[in-house]
Formats: sequence, C-alpha cells, structure tokens
Amino acid sequence: MNTIALRTDLSGNPTFEELLHRVREVALAADAHQDLPFEQLVEALQPQRSLSYTPIFQVMFVLQNAPMPAIEIEDLRWQAIDSNSGTAKFDLTLSMQEVEDELACSFEYSLDLFEAATIDRMIGHFQTLLEAVIANSEQRISELPLLTVAEQQQISDWNQTNCNLEKQCIHQLFEQQAKKTPDAIALIENDRQLSYQELNAKANQFAHHLKNATSFARSGDRRCGRSIDRDGNQHSCHSQSRRRVCPARSNLSERAA
Repeated sequence: MNTIALRTDLSGNPTFEELLHRVREVALAADAHQDLPFEQLVEALQPQRSLSYTPIFQVMFVLQNAPMPAIEIEDLRWQAIDSNSGTAKFDLTLSMQEVEDELACSFEYSLDLFEAATIDRMIGHFQTLLEAVIANSEQRISELPLLTVAEQQQISDWNQTNCNLEKQCIHQLFEQQAKKTPDAIALIENDRQLSYQELNAKANQFAHHLKNATSFARSGDRRCGRSIDRDGNQHSCHSQSRRRVCPARSNLSERAA
C-alpha cells in the first residue's frame, strides 16, 4: 500500500458539495501517480526535515471500503483483527471502515500533541459537522457548525455576565477588585505573573509619572497619552488628572521613571 499526499483547495468559501467535487478531482488525479513511492516524492521535494513530525503531511485519512471476508482453508480460518502498536505514525490519523450499513471511525494521535479530552471534543465536533452536512450539503464551509449542543450551552452560560454596576470609571472598579482579591492573578506574561495588588501598584506608579511629567504639566487640563509599541503581552495603566482618565499600555518589563 502506497501513501498518497493530497492538497485540498478551500479558496472561495465553497459549499460542502463543491468541496467534495474538488477533493474527488484531486484524489483521481493523485491515483494516476499512485505507483510513485512516497519516499521518492520526499527525496524529490526535499522538504525541511524534523524529527518531531513527518515530512509533506502530518494528518492521515484512511478509508477501508473494500470487503475483507474471512478466509477459510480446511480447518484454518483467518480474519482481520484490530491491532495497536502503541505508537502513532502521524500527528493524527482518522481511520474509517464500512461495517454493514455504518461507518466505524477510530482516531490515532500523538500523545505529545493531544490529550484524550481534546480528542473526545474533536470527535464531538466531527459528529456535529457530519450531521450538519447531511442536513444541508449546500452550506458554505465557513457556515458549518463544529460546537456540540453542550458546548454551545456552555458558551451561552459564560456570556450571562449581566450585573448592576454603579456609574464608575474602569480604574475605580479595578481598584475595588484589587482590594477585594489582592493576591489573585490579574495578568500573565510568558512565565511572569502579576497579582491585582502588584498590577494596581504599577498602574499607580505609571499614573504618578504621567501626572508629574513636564509635558503633562504644560498641557494644563488637557489629556496626556503615551504611545508604546504593541505586542501580545501588555497591560493597561490608568491615571487621573482632575477626574479625567488617561489609558496607556506598557510591557511588564518596562519600568516607569
């Protein structure tokens, strides 16, 4: 059995039926070259090699749709059995086999990349996707659902955040939270963490720096802002000048003078 690498074209946000036709055309074209050994293809393409993943592709799909009847010879009988080598050949493998009027599915995955709970959720997403396709195959692929009913309900519950708040500024609410839970983690940057108390202290330090800065003094009653390059790890500082709030962003590693 030879492995065939396929590339799927998802451009244009096609419907599922359109995507199915594209995959069929690619698969038929690939079958015309199925005699080419996969190892020879890798040698010709010379992709960047790594010991952490296989070249060309990392996800395998296997469909066993050929009948495999038991073989009987005199007093001997052979039949296929499931085997588990204990080692995943690829990052993720989905195997499907026709069993009477059903499709039996199994997932093989790398323990270095996935946890069992993650694969369980993936199975639920795959089942939701199949049910949606069966219900309406003319849906655009971007419109096809993945979340299970339980996950949709969980997100809905998480979004029930309505509460009655007094008319206060965000920095006042933050200070109240810092007094309520001073040791709780408020911000995480890589391997560093800041509690509400620590973050509030840094914010106050930054606010005093802005308030006492010469440029701020010259501006009188006008607002003063600070521009800092954005990255994925930033926190908000606040200050007050005559009841006006000045938001700013800064890296954890940056210290106010």
